[in-house]
Amino acid sequence: MRRRFLSGTYKEFMMNTQISDLNDEFGIEGAVEFAEGPNGLAIANITSNSGKASIALNGGTVLSFAPNGEEDVLWVSSESAFEEGKAIRGGIPVCWPWFGSHPTDASKPSHGFARYSAWRVAYTDALDDGTVAIRLEMAVSDEMNTLFPYPFSLYLDVCVGKTLMVNLITRNTGTETFQITDALHSYFSIGDISQVTVSGLESTQYLDKLEKFRQKGQDGLISFNKEVDRVYIDTKSDCIIDDAAKKRKIRISKTGSSSTVVWNPWIETAAAMGNLGDNEYLEFLCVETTNAGTDIIEIKPGDRHVLSAVTGLE
Repeated sequence: MRRRFLSGTYKEFMMNTQISDLNDEFGIEGAVEFAEGPNGLAIANITSNSGKASIALNGGTVLSFAPNGEEDVLWVSSESAFEEGKAIRGGIPVCWPWFGSHPTDASKPSHGFARYSAWRVAYTDALDDGTVAIRLEMAVSDEMNTLFPYPFSLYLDVCVGKTLMVNLITRNTGTETFQITDALHSYFSIGDISQVTVSGLESTQYLDKLEKFRQKGQDGLISFNKEVDRVYIDTKSDCIIDDAAKKRKIRISKTGSSSTVVWNPWIETAAAMGNLGDNEYLEFLCVETTNAGTDIIEIKPGDRHVLSAVTGLE
């Protein structure tokens, strides 16, 4: 049964809504349950016929996804700040309406504001094929209007089954065309970064952030023995993470994207980061579904753009 969101602003919604109210309005027995997460943050726990997932309403961040009988495919840092208004280090943070630094104003927050903003539930649905869907809508605030002065609506659709599908939907509700870059900044759980390779980007050109975005060409599989921070350009290809330590392969498929970011901070950068354990770089790899660098999306009034990533085990 589909359930619609409550009216009013997000602040009013949260002030007047307890976890029990979320369950009354949007819960589906055996499929969708809301609970308090770290520091009281609201978490949506999704159970389908084929897998489970959890999503934080803070940032609209997918925290976990595990097909039945499998370990979690996603990774979250033990040092992550689970605090309202702060981005979560791990899972699938939403980077929007720009990826990385703002193109003209470095004082604006890195990766935009979606990943630390409040999201509200729009609906939940248990589908006939056994998958379970939830839609979140980002609540627009005065701060957002200052940072991004265009009328918009932003939705996150998450569908949980044997695979995890995440759709980020941007609608231009104003009268002017605007441009965005964005990302589903996925952190994947791995056994040992030094034993991982990534396929799907062979012979693809990339911009190397560690060398002032110098353009290079990928020769063979991507492997890791140092920090990697690259924007692969002009690519719509699937990527496969081959994790020798966990003896599994993770496939990431995408649409609405012509660039892919691959990132692991390695030793020195990890040690310098405040919300990441010194040795946690060994445990994760980011393969991000993006519109980044020169991959800029223009959205005309009344139009929308959908950035989609599907994750599953081979």
